Amino acid sequence: MKYLILFWIALFASGSHALPMINLSGPGSTLGLNQTFTVEVLVSGVEIIDPLLAFGFDVDNDASLIFDGAHVASPFIDDSALFADTDVAGSTFPANDGASILLSTLSFSTGVLAGEFDISIASSTLDLGRSEGLFTRSDVYAIDERLIVDVAGTTPVPLPTTILLLCLGLITLCPTLRRY
Repeated sequence: MKYLILFWIALFASGSHALPMINLSGPGSTLGLNQTFTVEVLVSGVEIIDPLLAFGFDVDNDASLIFDGAHVASPFIDDSALFADTDVAGSTFPANDGASILLSTLSFSTGVLAGEFDISIASSTLDLGRSEGLFTRSDVYAIDERLIVDVAGTTPVPLPTTILLLCLGLITLCPTLRRY
């Protein structure tokens, strides 16, 4: 009985904590063609007992969207240049904890195609734990999150009205057509 009690005390004394969660916060409305926009990379659930020290991830987007770069948020230091295979990386000391922490802001431009397009961030399995992932004081967590953005095309010109206006314009401009 004594060993069973010690087992339960050890089990519950070890404690458990929530896993940090990544969230991409994008534009709240439909985008137009050739428009710039930003996406915020946020992490939540970072507890004081296991604070965030660093992060790193790759950005992947559809060919119709152009990745213009990233801005690492304060208090993180931009470490992206230190890792050739990592698109965005940052570190901080002292470690950071909180309900919602802004890691970085990603900048994009829409192209000339309309539709729904993917933006995703992920930590490569080859670089996980080396330069990519969420690095807390006790563990490294993989990053894998995506966002869909909607890009609207131009409104088509109504054909019957356009033809009527074009014919009226030709009649008024051309004196020979007015005789008939």
